Amino acid sequence: MRLDPISGHPFKSIARCLHLISGVLAHLDGLAAIYLPNASSYWRIVPGAFAPFPRAWGLDTRTELRICGGDVNLSLVLAALVAADADGIRNRIDPGAPAQGDLAAPDVERLPLDWGEALDAFEASGWVKSALPFRDFSLRVIETEVEGSTKNQEAREYKAHSLLKKG
Repeated sequence: MRLDPISGHPFKSIARCLHLISGVLAHLDGLAAIYLPNASSYWRIVPGAFAPFPRAWGLDTRTELRICGGDVNLSLVLAALVAADADGIRNRIDPGAPAQGDLAAPDVERLPLDWGEALDAFEASGWVKSALPFRDFSLRVIETEVEGSTKNQEAREYKAHSLLKKG
């Protein structure tokens, strides 16, 4: 059996790891609503915030799945991640060449940058619909969060506007 000269691992296991990475990347947009579950989650994934936002992988780029914050439902995240991993391995998805250079450059593909975009991708993904038995429940939870966040934002804006009118 041939071994990778750098890691010493069999090439077969490296290929499997690359397929696993590919599954995560292939379904990242559809799963962003689970990985980034509320409006404030998107404040973390902007250039200069030291959180990854490119849809890329690399050998020395700190591109591991670090988009999730402390606000996630860990059970949903793990189930979604395992399903994406398994799909990448099962279908032998190719991750392409590793990213190099400045991953904050404007031409690098990005994650959905706001909650609405992530929710649209979650709803539109046929893979999410077929791979995640809890998809409909998750969608209801996310929509409830969006509705609550919108109402809170409207209340804050109304209060701020009222204070400005008085002052």
